[in-house]
Amino acid sequence: MLPKNGGLKKYRKILVLKDLRRKELSQG
Repeated sequence: MLPKNGGLKKYRKILVLKDLRRKELSQG
């Protein structure tokens, strides 16, 4: 079960931050 609006926004923000870090690491 996913949390509603507020929790989902936090979750998406975390995913975006992880993705950005991954891109930074691969650029090196």
